[in-house]
Amino acid sequence: MEKRTRRHDEPPVDYPTEHEISERAFELFFQERDAPKMFGEYWRRAEGELLERAFQIVARRTADRQRFPPGR
Repeated sequence: MEKRTRRHDEPPVDYPTEHEISERAFELFFQERDAPKMFGEYWRRAEGELLERAFQIVARRTADRQRFPPGR
């Protein structure tokens, strides 16, 4: 998986790339081979899962910063 280098002014999270979303969508597709669906549905599910994972990372980082502020 490729990760972009974050600039200082960007948000502190790595949002899923299109490549990561498509990989996850294909994983979902192959897990559920017996139930064919439109690929767009797998894409939406994969994107939702990966965005939720990114949100959880941001929430943890934010909570850690509130509990342990820099400079203490």
